[in-house]
Amino acid sequence: MRIPPDMLAEMLRHARAAWPAEACGIITGTTGALTHLARCTNVQDADPQNPARTARDGYTIDPGEMFRILRDARGRGEDIRIIYHSHVDAGAYFSPEDRRMATWDGEPLYPGVGYVVIGVFGRVPREASLFRWNGEARDFEGAPLEIP
Repeated sequence: MRIPPDMLAEMLRHARAAWPAEACGIITGTTGALTHLARCTNVQDADPQNPARTARDGYTIDPGEMFRILRDARGRGEDIRIIYHSHVDAGAYFSPEDRRMATWDGEPLYPGVGYVVIGVFGRVPREASLFRWNGEARDFEGAPLEIP
């Protein structure tokens, strides 16, 4: 999956602006093209299910925004292709919490969706990686993205 440079640049701007909280968002498109990027609101601080985590070390996409993005994408004949978020003062790795949120009963919650994680240190995005589900390994595998 090729991420257009302008979309990667927008994800990095979002991660920089959200710091010291995690940024999160969704990219929609078709199998052949990524077409729409939506910045999402991180409502982690308002999540009663997980009060131990804050927006500095976790993200929860606003459910209303997720619904609207999915509805609008389907209206254009698109699907969610990428979910992205940043890590505050940490690397661009797929954490155990990221894996837990991306799977259900050992299977990907959103089959075919990639995950981009951006490592932001002191408001500076230093690294980004794309993670995809590997059915044979039964886990997400990552590859670094080049930061422009």
